[in-house]
Amino acid sequence: MVELAPAPFATELDAYVSGREAFGLWFWGPDYADSANFLPFGPGQAVGLRAGWETEADPEIAELAAAAVSATDPDQREQDFTAFAAAMQEAGPFVPLIVPARNIAASAEVDGAVYNSLWDMAIGDIAPAS
Repeated sequence: MVELAPAPFATELDAYVSGREAFGLWFWGPDYADSANFLPFGPGQAVGLRAGWETEADPEIAELAAAAVSATDPDQREQDFTAFAAAMQEAGPFVPLIVPARNIAASAEVDGAVYNSLWDMAIGDIAPAS
């Protein structure tokens, strides 16, 4: 049986970060536009540890994360991150449910209305079309 205990994000975040809450439904927006933004979910990493997922619990995924973080060749990096993502989907304790979408309306009369996953939209770049 699951007992839901909804709370405002501002007050619940501390319980989650400190490990008092082992389960939660959270938004994870990117801090920066790169696949490395999801490495903290690995075993022994910040978010993984909040879920009680130590490195020793899944050394194979921990090794995949280490390979991904250190890869510099673009092709190797893609392979490493793909392997990490597949392993996380197969055996990780996290269940990604929703990837939030953004709706942006613009017209031919507006230039610069470009969405960016990191900072949403650079408002200063929006101007009447020339």
